[in-house]
Amino acid sequence: MPSLLPSLYINITERCNMQCEYCPAYGENWESTDGLMPVPELVRAVRIASEAGIASFRISGGEPMIFPDRVFSILETLARLGRRDVILNSNGFNLHKHVARLQSYAVRKVKISLDAVDRAEFKRITNSDKLGDVMQSIAAIKDANIGLELNLVLLRSCVDNFWAVLEFCVAEGVSLKVLDLVRYDTFVRNNLSPEAYFAKEYYSPALLEPALRRRFGEPKIARLSNDRGIPMAEYGIGSGATVTLKDGGRGTTFAKACVGCHQFPCQEGLFHLSLSAEGNLTPCRLRRDLTKALAGKSETEVRGIIGEALGAYCDAVFVRETVEFPGV
Repeated sequence: MPSLLPSLYINITERCNMQCEYCPAYGENWESTDGLMPVPELVRAVRIASEAGIASFRISGGEPMIFPDRVFSILETLARLGRRDVILNSNGFNLHKHVARLQSYAVRKVKISLDAVDRAEFKRITNSDKLGDVMQSIAAIKDANIGLELNLVLLRSCVDNFWAVLEFCVAEGVSLKVLDLVRYDTFVRNNLSPEAYFAKEYYSPALLEPALRRRFGEPKIARLSNDRGIPMAEYGIGSGATVTLKDGGRGTTFAKACVGCHQFPCQEGLFHLSLSAEGNLTPCRLRRDLTKALAGKSETEVRGIIGEALGAYCDAVFVRETVEFPGV
């Protein structure tokens, strides 16, 4: 068993009420099975994962707050287990309605996607007109003194949006994480192939660094998921806030399970366990062949599957070379 266990990402649903152009057509955590894992089985899986030693939990989707009762069932379970390293990922469309309830739980951070602060740009990227709701949620989370970080996916055609969002974050004292575009196998929500879209829109976060250094000084290196994953440049932007660049070109963590994968070495690597909305557990969201079903299994079977999945991290090593990036 590894000494530093991965986080468990709990994907509440594959559904999302935004349709961001960079997401796969069926959502980044989509599975081909039908239905959601029953809540009693879901909370049991979370309990068993905690008993196995996992201490970091990420609640995500799709958009998890489409099903707030499922989210709060998980938060209640984690609270009973005494787990405090809990992060909620959301697009922010209705979070402002649930802030008072969120304050009742040990949510370390809420991460909200914000790809633009201009309404027309936001609508173009997300195919939704919900910027006002997102901004309301950002303000509500901040006012409630719940940890807050914004996420932005960097696109070549939208680099100006990054600088506008950064200015918003500097003014508000809110942290920002910049995510590089992921090359998926499945079609994204446009008329290009995944390869063509990646070649057209990939823009390395490293290209932002000269200007960030001039303004904010030298960055420190941050890593998530218990020192696994991609080493990220983190700049202090004032008021305790930071801007962090996730750049897949810096390298990431891989293990024996990655040998023979047609995407190796990829951007993501092996750094967290993911539980899909349908109840499938995998150490890699890009590898459906590694999934094991937890739904419908006995407690003994679930315990064995989680233990086996954690074993994949025993031989995890950092690999600097990843995919080839266009125009970098």
